[in-house]
Amino acid sequence: MSTYELETMAPASSDLGKPATEEACWEALTTDTGCEVVVLDERGRVEYCNGLVRRRLGGEDPTHLRDLYQDSIAAERLAFARDAAASDSSVSICGLIRGERRRTVFRALDRAADGTARILMVCRVAGPADLDEGTIEAKQSDGGAIDTLTPREVEVLSLIGRGLSTA
Repeated sequence: MSTYELETMAPASSDLGKPATEEACWEALTTDTGCEVVVLDERGRVEYCNGLVRRRLGGEDPTHLRDLYQDSIAAERLAFARDAAASDSSVSICGLIRGERRRTVFRALDRAADGTARILMVCRVAGPADLDEGTIEAKQSDGGAIDTLTPREVEVLSLIGRGLSTA
């Protein structure tokens, strides 16, 4: 399945009559924030992804969440997406993806013509402020190169990351 064009995914005009403002906001979200933006359905099928996601995949359009993550991570992320859709709210998680601490937020959108829930997924590098009370720690992670380190090397790396001496 190919992705929708940016114009197709842009929000419909609001009751305030400001579609240009909404389109500008959508464009800013998908191109200017440095976030990976994906619209998927409750089955994990990708309906839209921005250029940042495509570049990470070597120019390919993902068709399913499994194209973005290892199977165990994709399954966990899909469960979070379904939780957001079921509660008609957002779910915020943090976890390691390719060795980077990432914050991902799932937000319920609308339902497709067939009744399938649609979810907005926005992912970016996590900062210290992202560890708030409402953020869930992901159980499935991809440590990337960190996974090859010994427990002691991880401990030392953690100390260095906090600016502490390793001596």
